[in-house]
Amino acid sequence: MRVGATVALLMAAMGAATLAPAAVGIVATFIIDDLGISRATLGWIASTNVLIAAALSPVAGSMTDRIGGKAALVTVFVASAIAFAVFGIAPGLAVMLIASAIAAIAQAGGNPATNTVIRDMLEPGRRGVVTGFKQSGVQITIALAGFTMPAVALAFGWRTAMLIVGFGVLAAGIVSVFVVERSAPQRSTPPGWRGVLPASTWWLAAYGLTFGFAGSIAFFVALYAEEGVGLDPRVGGAVVAFTGIVAFAARILWARFAEVRQTYRLPLGTMAVLGATAGVVMALASTAPWL
Repeated sequence: MRVGATVALLMAAMGAATLAPAAVGIVATFIIDDLGISRATLGWIASTNVLIAAALSPVAGSMTDRIGGKAALVTVFVASAIAFAVFGIAPGLAVMLIASAIAAIAQAGGNPATNTVIRDMLEPGRRGVVTGFKQSGVQITIALAGFTMPAVALAFGWRTAMLIVGFGVLAAGIVSVFVVERSAPQRSTPPGWRGVLPASTWWLAAYGLTFGFAGSIAFFVALYAEEGVGLDPRVGGAVVAFTGIVAFAARILWARFAEVRQTYRLPLGTMAVLGATAGVVMALASTAPWL
């Protein structure tokens, strides 16, 4: 029972860590109209988040080793909750950028915190599916946000939508304090490690960089659906939600495939082809909205 609740919190943590730029994109038209900013300026809100998160990620990994998985997990929830609260009360662009920077703390800490909890909770051989489930929390959260935030923004304003998300994240953080087991801190570097990363790590980093471009586009799918294709804001949010629903199952299946088969070239190559195909299909959507 406790393991199941912990897995659910890990999913919530991954969603809380990564939702900020997606949430900005989902209610982008409301933010643009309210703050009187350009679409290019809106892009800087998302860029601030991911650039600062990238800079903080190495530090977040070593910090997680020092304080333990549970403390790092609670930090992710608290940082995300504060960020959404600041989004909700932001009077202008400057404060929106500050909120995005705060959310970057959660973004950087999401994977180290959740991976550490999984490592401490499960033996090797049982971690693959759980890792897939916790990663799918990103997609589940985006799906929920896509279905609900545009409707809330239309009825009560985008600020209220942001504040509701913040309260939800804070509630999950409070629950994690009582549910997740505390683990002992670990050495930030293993004994005998000389600081030399294998070549495969650099290749994987380059691969992840290319997918970062795909992720940056995904932040503004809802905006494109509304302004480029002419869909209703709620339908634009549903497009984002549909992406999350499909990716939820895919996350789990890919993780299980990788752990059982112990092969990575086929999954990585297949995902690259799928990403390129998705870009072409999205470009054609302006002439055929059903795409």
